[in-house]
Amino acid sequence: MEKASKFKTIVKTISERLLETTLTKKTKLLAVTKRRSHEDIMTIYNEGHRDFGENYVPELIEKSEKLPQDINWHLIGHLQSNKCKKILLIKNLKLIEAVDSLKLAEELERECFKLDRTIDVLLQVNISKEETKSGIMPENLVELFSEMHRKMKLVRPIGIMSLGNIGNIEEFRQMFKLREEICEKLVIDKELFTLSFGTSDDYETAVLEGSNEVRVGGLIFDV
Repeated sequence: MEKASKFKTIVKTISERLLETTLTKKTKLLAVTKRRSHEDIMTIYNEGHRDFGENYVPELIEKSEKLPQDINWHLIGHLQSNKCKKILLIKNLKLIEAVDSLKLAEELERECFKLDRTIDVLLQVNISKEETKSGIMPENLVELFSEMHRKMKLVRPIGIMSLGNIGNIEEFRQMFKLREEICEKLVIDKELFTLSFGTSDDYETAVLEGSNEVRVGGLIFDV
C-alpha cells in the first residue's frame, strides 16, 4: 500500500475509534519521521498533514531548514540541556514532548529568555517505572507540573506524554487519571490539555482510552 493510502487509512481509523469513546473528542495524529527521507515526508505533507515528530536534534535541524516552513515540528526524543539553544532556534518548532526534569525545563526557560520566544512542552512520565526509561515518576508528576505551571513564564507545560509498554491499558488509564488530577488541581480545561500516548502498535487502543495525540511512524512509512 502506498504511503499516502496508509496515512489516509490511519486518519480514517482514528475517526472511527473516536466515535466509540467518550474520553476524548479529537485525537491528533503525529507522523513520526525519524530517519525518513524528505520525499517520504513530502508525500504526507502533500496530503495536507502538518504535524511531524522527530527524535534527534541534528536530524530535526536539517529537516526544518529544507522542508516547508508551515510544518509544525515536534521534538519527541530525549533532549540534552546543552542542545536547548539549538533546538529553540527552529522557528517552526511547535512542541518539545519529552521534558523529563525541572532542570531541563529551567534551561529551556533561560534560553527562551535569551531568544525572546516561548515554547510549549509536554512532561514525560515514566509510567512503567522502568529504570531504563527516562521520565518523571507518576507519584512526582502532579507536584512538578504544578511548580512549572506556576513558575515558568516562557516554557509552557500544556500536557503529558508516556512511552510505556505497548498496549498496556492499565498504563493508559493511569495517564488519563494523572491528566484528570492535574487539570482539576490547576483548573485547566481538559480539552486543551495534551494527553499523548499510543504508537503504531497500539494507537487504536490509545484513542479509545482517551489519548488526544498518537505518534505513528512505521505504520505510515514502512512498506
